[in-house]
Formats: sequence, C-alpha cells, structure tokens
Amino acid sequence: PYIFYVNDSSTNGDIYCTAPGNNANLGLSAGAPKADLHAVIANNQLGPGDRVYVDTGSYSATGTVVMTSGDSGASTNPVVIIGSTNRLAGGSVMGRPGSFPANLGFVFQPNSSNIVLQDIVLTNVLRGVAMTNALNIVLDGMEVRGAIQRAFDLQGNTRNVELRRCVAYGGAIGAYLNQATNVSIRYGLFWQNSANAVYLDSQVGG
Repeated sequence: PYIFYVNDSSTNGDIYCTAPGNNANLGLSAGAPKADLHAVIANNQLGPGDRVYVDTGSYSATGTVVMTSGDSGASTNPVVIIGSTNRLAGGSVMGRPGSFPANLGFVFQPNSSNIVLQDIVLTNVLRGVAMTNALNIVLDGMEVRGAIQRAFDLQGNTRNVELRRCVAYGGAIGAYLNQATNVSIRYGLFWQNSANAVYLDSQVGG
C-alpha cells in the first residue's frame, strides 16, 4: 500500500506535512506533498490499503474528485482519504472560489467500493458527495456547507453506506436517498437545510 500527502501553500496548522504542497512532487512523503487531491487521484490508481492525507488548509477545487472502480479498496483493507483533524485551524476545506459553485465535490462512480472519506469540508458546491451503484462506502466527519441541491446524494443501487459524524449545514437537502439500501446515518448534524434534512425517495431499504 502507498501513502500520499497533500498540502496547500502553507504549513500553518498542519498535522501531516512538513512542507507546502507542489504538484511537481510525487506526494509520497510528508516533506514533498502534492498541492491538491485531484493531482493524486489523476496520477495514481489507488488500491487496497492506500491512504491519502490531506493537511490543514484551503484547496480551491476546480473540478470533481472522481472515485472509480479502479480506485477501490478491499472489504478488509479500504482506500482511506483523510483530512485534517485540526478543526481549530480550519481543517481541510475544499471548494471552488468565486460565485459559480462546483457541480460536485466528490463522486463515486458505479462499482467503486470499500472507500473511506474522513474529515474533509466541502463548500460552494451544488452537491457535496454523490454516488451511484457504489458499495461499502464510509463517510466519517465529512462536512458540506451550503450545498445548493444536496449535501449527500445516494442513488442507483448504492448499498452498505455509513454516514458517521457528518454535517450538512445551510443547504437545500441534507441527505437524499433513492434506490439505496442498508444506509446508516449516525451522530450527524443536519442543520438549517431549507428543503429536507433527510429525503427518502423510491426503493429505499433497510
């Protein structure tokens, strides 16, 4: 398994990296991190046991982070993408700058599986995290602020998904489920969502 590191242009409040990020780096050490998560995903096919540490900072996302079936882990050895736990310093915040929100923060394509997203904040998006026909996904400590449509969007035969300690704040719908089964939402905070905290559409099973 590989360990990758991502950092913004500052080391203030960092807990994983010892140097600013640069996409010319391989991202395989704390002293030579990549500058954004997109560069890690685009240049590497993640596999069972791989970890990506995204340090404290602000990341101006210009596109969606896409997880495919080729980036999947194993049932006992998932792929894990971990943001900063230093929330006092702001944590790891991803979002498109300006007045035009990104379409998506993260998308799990069909047959992506055994992936953990942890402690990342998403801002200025239409939808925060979306998945279709994904399997065995854990969202832990994920926060979506002001999603214009849906913070967490689970559809199309998605199954075995856990939202743990997740936050959907100030958007339209907190969690939208359609044709999703065996989904658990634990210890979450869905606050000031203008439409629904949790919306159950068709074919949602326990």
